[in-house]
Amino acid sequence: MSSFMGAAWLDVTHPDDVEAVLADLRTGEPAEPTTLRAWVRGSRIELYSRDRYDRLADLVAATMQRTGAVRRAVVYLDHDEYGDEHIVMARDAEGLVRRVHHVFAYPYDEDTDEYFVEGEPSMTLVPVASGRARCPGQ
Repeated sequence: MSSFMGAAWLDVTHPDDVEAVLADLRTGEPAEPTTLRAWVRGSRIELYSRDRYDRLADLVAATMQRTGAVRRAVVYLDHDEYGDEHIVMARDAEGLVRRVHHVFAYPYDEDTDEYFVEGEPSMTLVPVASGRARCPGQ
């Protein structure tokens, strides 16, 4: 059974901005995955998607930039047998979205005694934070 999927957690700066962020996720570019599900817990939005899950990180980064209402986000992408990916993004002092943590975990193939390195990391167009990053609102 395939486990391709994506999940994300968005920390919204103020609870009053949650609806605007949800609206942007629904209508923003790139187009949301059709199975995108969202749960709201206070000022945190939790997302899950199975189809077109690989666009979830791009959608989250674009929503962060467009709305200015998300201070940080964590995205998890399960690429099934191709590995998985963990991305943490935050807005810097100028309000630009930056990657503050990004790991692509390649699976180990015991038959060949090598790592399976077919997949490629996503989000490489989102700049990496320079120096010591600090998430606003920490």
